[in-house]
Amino acid sequence: MKINTDVRALNTDTSPAQKTTGNPAVKTTSATPAIGGGSVNISEASRALQSAGASHVEAPFDAKRVEAIKSAISSGHFKVDPERIADKVLDSASQLLVGS
Repeated sequence: MKINTDVRALNTDTSPAQKTTGNPAVKTTSATPAIGGGSVNISEASRALQSAGASHVEAPFDAKRVEAIKSAISSGHFKVDPERIADKVLDSASQLLVGS
């Protein structure tokens, strides 16, 4: 995020206005706040990421499996396999580091 503090670039209009930068692939929206001066530019990519985060889809789950696990925990029959957990944690960390 770039904050412009150049007094010559200040806009007295407080409504957001569309403007483009020198790079045609990057479109930004500029708004000048009423207090404090300066402006904030938000790229199209940033807005796309923000809207993608707001419209996230919850992961599906198996309600029957969840109920079976709850029942096993309640009755004391649920077994924890530390080796399996460690393997899954290592796999997850490996995927994060590699980016796959």
